[in-house]
Amino acid sequence: MVVGGVVAITVHQQFHMFGDANGLIHFGSYFAPFTHPPKNAITGGKYGYDGQWYWVLAHDPLLLWKSTLAHLQFQRFRAQRIGYPALSYVVAQVLSIPTATAMLLVNIGLVVGGTFAFSLYAVRRGWSPLWGLAVGLLPGLVIATLYDLTDPLAALALMAGLIGWSRGSRRWAPLMLAVAVLAREVTVLVVGGIALEALFRAWTQRHEPGALGRIARDAWPGVVVPAAAFLGWHFYVETVAIGHVGTAASTFPFDSFIRGWNRALHLHGTMKIWDIPFEVSMCTAAAVALISVWRDHSAISLTAALMVIGLGVADYGVIQGDSRDSVPLFLLLLVAGLERRSWWRLGPCVAAAVMTVLMAFLLPGIFAPQALL
Repeated sequence: MVVGGVVAITVHQQFHMFGDANGLIHFGSYFAPFTHPPKNAITGGKYGYDGQWYWVLAHDPLLLWKSTLAHLQFQRFRAQRIGYPALSYVVAQVLSIPTATAMLLVNIGLVVGGTFAFSLYAVRRGWSPLWGLAVGLLPGLVIATLYDLTDPLAALALMAGLIGWSRGSRRWAPLMLAVAVLAREVTVLVVGGIALEALFRAWTQRHEPGALGRIARDAWPGVVVPAAAFLGWHFYVETVAIGHVGTAASTFPFDSFIRGWNRALHLHGTMKIWDIPFEVSMCTAAAVALISVWRDHSAISLTAALMVIGLGVADYGVIQGDSRDSVPLFLLLLVAGLERRSWWRLGPCVAAAVMTVLMAFLLPGIFAPQALL
């Protein structure tokens, strides 16, 4: 109820600013000749934001029209993140609603449903259902919903898949991980996390007869299924595009953290007041994830540590970029902390969720502060 209320308030405020669901796509006037937004859509500045590319893909997720990749221009690498546009396409067709509305409904359903599902999971594990708030109130999930981005599907599918994997599921868990890698390419690091977990198990059990074969049979679905989905779709995209589609912008390892701090320090007013504490929580989460692998060799903790490396090379921007790119790290730390009763891992996750409440007062345009009164 809390997360649903927060999402409803934010969406209502965005509708007040941009008119309807088309406004949340944030079409840019510069790219409008290529993306062809609806006639009544309000462009979100000169360049807009990433949701406009997923809107293009949501009309043709299988890339059957030659015009689709042409509309993407130099953003063809977005086609690697086909999970969210494909799901939005299905929802739009089944409900006979506009694509922009379907994209919004998908993310709302993911965030609210993911919060509820994690609360149920917490209760069954003997924890408080309020830990679900640490999921649904992550700033990156709220912002990704308002900007029609792929992060809710990628991060929540990754978390669900790894929870299932840790609980012994070798059927639906790999499928959830396949969904994650098709929603955001950085989540393919989960393949490394599961493989490393298997290697640690093999090392500790190397003297047991038949242990290596047993571990290999147990681990292969978590490695092969998401890897095959990732590579298979990439091969398909490269074949359809007749050439390399490019990659997202990246930096030297961990240079992104330095850039993030520099950008946060150069913000003005209340935006700086919000983003600097969030950078602190994000960097703390990164440090905690790297330290925790010395004690915990589970796939969840290992993947969290690998996500730090992925975050370290991502060329993210302030507020929108750092908040959503860090979502997988916070979610995996949350699960690892609760599973291991490691409260020191939970601190950054709770701090990040609290930052969403502060958005209402420190980030103009994200929430309407008067709506909370």
